Amino acid sequence: MHSLPALLQGVYAGYKPEITTASRCAATFDASGDADHMVLKCSIYIRMAAEGARRAMQYCEEERIAKHISQPCKLVIE
Repeated sequence: MHSLPALLQGVYAGYKPEITTASRCAATFDASGDADHMVLKCSIYIRMAAEGARRAMQYCEEERIAKHISQPCKLVIE
């Protein structure tokens, strides 16, 4: 989580109160630091952690492709 840029850490902090043990988040960003080239997607209301991870990665990849971000999505580990 500490490897995320400050902007994404702030977004993650907003999700934090709703995150459960099964929730998972995925993020990607380019080195430019441009907010338009950062993505953080979470799967919060989920029962199984594996399904939450799969969905978070899927949502992140869709957004990554739409924003033309070159770096792959990675799960956010706290």
